[in-house]
Parts: sequence; C-alpha cells; structure tokens
Amino acid sequence: MDDLQKILSLDGVREKIFKIKDMYHPRLIANLSKEANDIYLVRKLICEDLSKLLDEKDINFGKVKDYIKDQIKKNKEQLKQIQSDDDINAIKVTIKEWEEFL
Repeated sequence: MDDLQKILSLDGVREKIFKIKDMYHPRLIANLSKEANDIYLVRKLICEDLSKLLDEKDINFGKVKDYIKDQIKKNKEQLKQIQSDDDINAIKVTIKEWEEFL
C-alpha cells in the first residue's frame, strides 16, 4: 500500500507538470506581459528540472520532495544576497512556484 501511495505521489507531480505545460499555447506566450512571461519562464524551468528528476532511475517521492525543498532553500539564501528589486521579485516568484509543488 505504501508503494502505491509513492507511485500516486510521483504521478501527481507528473500531472501537475503536464497541466502547467498545457496552460501555455505558443501563440499566447508571445502576448504575455513581462510579469506573466517571467512566471511562464520560471514554471517552464521548474517543470524541466522536475521532469529530468522524475526520469531518473530509483526516484521516489521523498527524493522529489527533498529536491524541491533544497531548491526553495537555495532561492531563499539567494534572496538574502540580492539588492535589485526586480531580482528580488523574480526570486520570490521562483520560491512561490517551487512551493506550489509541495
């Protein structure tokens, strides 16, 4: 039963990745505002990272969760060192998007 729960959890992450990718039509991307485009790019990079991670052999939900938490931690550390308001906002968006996967 525990193995089934882990498989379902990984499938939930995969499903979320596909939902995010399906939200953006190529023609729509060209018409996004700067803020919306920034969110799109962050989501795209996160989805690519997680897709690569999910393709690894012997992956489990615990490893995925630890990876996401590590990415959030790295971004929070980076946030402390940033001076520019634009960069601060970009890092905050990145943190928020990573947290959406937890």
